[in-house]
Amino acid sequence: MSDKESDDNKEITGSKKLSQKERRLERLKKFKKLQERLDDSINENRKDVYEEHSKSKENPKEEARQERKRRKAEILLDKKLAEENDIDYERKRALEYTIEDVERWEKKQKKKAKRADTGFTDYAQIAAKKYKKQINEFKPNLQEYNKQKQMALLSSLNTGDTSDFYRDANSTAYASIDSKPSTEAVNRLVKDLEKQVERRNKFSRRRRWDDDAELHILTKEICVSTKNYQELMINIQRKLKLTWREELHYKL
Repeated sequence: MSDKESDDNKEITGSKKLSQKERRLERLKKFKKLQERLDDSINENRKDVYEEHSKSKENPKEEARQERKRRKAEILLDKKLAEENDIDYERKRALEYTIEDVERWEKKQKKKAKRADTGFTDYAQIAAKKYKKQINEFKPNLQEYNKQKQMALLSSLNTGDTSDFYRDANSTAYASIDSKPSTEAVNRLVKDLEKQVERRNKFSRRRRWDDDAELHILTKEICVSTKNYQELMINIQRKLKLTWREELHYKL
């Protein structure tokens, strides 16, 4: 009986050892799976970061330039194929346009002709042109508009007067203390003024001085020598005036 009991105990201990080994293997498998998931997540995060970094480096102007080059290359290729097949390229291209495309093109050309700079006539025309441009570029704040409209309608329920919202030239609502522009409107006005100043400086006939430009070295030397010459002439004139006064005083 003792031998049988010892054999049974050995089998139990062996089964326990096997179960422990299995548990360790299962744990190792789970750990490996978790490690693989971690590696996959790290790789995905790296890909996302690289994509965001590459997008931040993209230049929209460069993309537009490449797109223009691609279209130009396609047009040249179509022309070459048309010449090889004895086909009138302009006629073939005109047949591809729809009525909507033609109308859109004519409308665009009319707008372009209206915006064309016909030269200076008077300041009233320039002001009107600037006003039209600003109106076309203006983006109304619909949320603020609806908010003011609701407030005016609520106040009109009590008074029956809608002049607070529908204002005219004789309205005094603009003179109230609360009637002041928002910070966004002020910033927009400042940016517009800065753009005008920058554009005016670009079109100015007087060239700005650039110390780093190599082509201005000779011009700079001429300016310095001219300035020195002017100072010298001023000193000579002063001395001549002093001597002339002294001689005149001595004669008298």
